[in-house]
Amino acid sequence: MKDGQLMIINQKETRAVLNMETAVECVERVLKEHAEGLSRNPVKVHLPFRPEIEGYMNSMPAYMPKYDLMGAKLVTCHKYNPTEYGYPNTMGIIILEHPKTGLPFAIVDGTYVTEIRTGAAAGVAAKYCAKKGAHVALQVGAGAQGTMAARAVLTAVPAVDEMRVADISEANLEKFEKAIKADFPNVKVVPYTNYLDAIAGSEIVAFATNAPKALSRDVKEFDKGTVVLFVAENVDDSDLRRFDVRVADFPKCYAVRINEELEAKFKATGAPYATILEETFDTTIGDLAAGTGVGRTSDDQTVVVGMCGMGIEDLGVAKIVYDRVTANGGGVVVDFQDI
Repeated sequence: MKDGQLMIINQKETRAVLNMETAVECVERVLKEHAEGLSRNPVKVHLPFRPEIEGYMNSMPAYMPKYDLMGAKLVTCHKYNPTEYGYPNTMGIIILEHPKTGLPFAIVDGTYVTEIRTGAAAGVAAKYCAKKGAHVALQVGAGAQGTMAARAVLTAVPAVDEMRVADISEANLEKFEKAIKADFPNVKVVPYTNYLDAIAGSEIVAFATNAPKALSRDVKEFDKGTVVLFVAENVDDSDLRRFDVRVADFPKCYAVRINEELEAKFKATGAPYATILEETFDTTIGDLAAGTGVGRTSDDQTVVVGMCGMGIEDLGVAKIVYDRVTANGGGVVVDFQDI
């Protein structure tokens, strides 16, 4: 491409060149490199639309000198999109730019990238935080994000041979089982309509729902050695501190973002909450991947992982998409700037 031209890569092309194995490898690598000081990732900028609209936009910039890459993801989340418009809850775009000049060179679909990299992060977290020999997982929430998280856990922790899944929707359960069996035919899928019935014996538990309350609070006790992944769960500081070891992808951002949601809920409903503190977390996923963090030290410890997502994950995955689509001769190139 010439300077000033921009490649647009749509969702269909993004899906075609991206699989879970690639996403898990990329997310693990960029989190490790961030822990080693090789990238910059500020706290995301959050713009809520309440009370007029039940939704928000996040801006997630990052700078990755190792890959001569910078850019940002703009992503929106609208609670009622699926029921009112038939659209996904979450949609976005990713802008890739040259750091030396700031010149943009690609716009990549951010909807599928967000979906798969969020799942991938859960897989990486499970890899570094599950106890030795863990082979029974539970996915609470069988929607699109829950399915992605389950696929990632099975990819990153191949020892898992039983995937339990809980959802109030029978249709979601059937769709989930079909999707998992297509990719992992040897994994036993066990459906539940009540997640509390599936907790005992589950060694890796992932929560990914849009429930108005923290479902994990109704679990009186997790088994010793369980790792709990909060992919999407409305928790506060007290929910995190019930675990022996507490891990996050980006502690500062997690605290800021979740506290914003808790405060919004308090203003709307008066529901009290315990403010999440950055120091609540013992280490990060990246530090564990880099070998510089201390996480689980015993198979009896319970571990929780809070995930808010990072721009480096989006840019890393989007750059892979760009490289592969470019190699295939795909994408749509437009004259964008007068250079």
